[in-house]
Amino acid sequence: MNRFFIDEKTQTGMLIQDPETIHHVKKVLRLSPGQMIEGIHQERVFLLEILEITDRILLKPVEELPAPPVSSLRITLFQGLPKGDKMEWILQKATELGISRVVPVNTQYSLMKIKKMQKLSRWEKILAGATLQSKGVRIPRLEAPVDVDEVVAHYIADLDRLLVLYEGETPGGLGGVLADLKEAGHIGIFIGPEGGLSSGDLKWLEHQKVTRVSLGPRILRTETAAMAMTAIVQYALGDVGE
Repeated sequence: MNRFFIDEKTQTGMLIQDPETIHHVKKVLRLSPGQMIEGIHQERVFLLEILEITDRILLKPVEELPAPPVSSLRITLFQGLPKGDKMEWILQKATELGISRVVPVNTQYSLMKIKKMQKLSRWEKILAGATLQSKGVRIPRLEAPVDVDEVVAHYIADLDRLLVLYEGETPGGLGGVLADLKEAGHIGIFIGPEGGLSSGDLKWLEHQKVTRVSLGPRILRTETAAMAMTAIVQYALGDVGE
């Protein structure tokens, strides 16, 4: 069944007001009053009957549906900005895995450097779409891009540990690091772009809460590394496999 985010709840029902969603409902799906959809409002899922489709969609709640549990483990992905459209793929797949927050980072080897809100609107739509597709109820938070020298200053206080994936690190220590973090509630994962992290980048990432880790002898693409590290941390500390 088609699922959408609900923009507002009123005394007369629930409303979808986003123009792109309304166009999709009317022109692509060709839904009409009397038909049913699923809606997400404040991380709750509802079965809804369409009452009216004009410049908004008015919906009547029929029943509340079971919502998937949200993991207590929070993961923030600090992603060195890659080239081309790789960031879009990373955002989509990280959302499917259940990431909590994404921070795009300008590093020395980033080929795409952005400082302001450029591209963020499109990226937020990708996060929302991936949340719906994967039957999630919470859209990951997307932060504005930062330079690598701002990461520790702005974010380290909120993290139990920041794991920096670095191919130059001695292999074999990741299991021990994760074993020491069993009670952690918020983990950061830092992935470099194509070309990895420079010595200058690494210097900015020095802190008592920062640990460099390796995935052994293999060298992964930046988008592969982001997904691999997320899944490993979730398995070791979260709800995967429980």
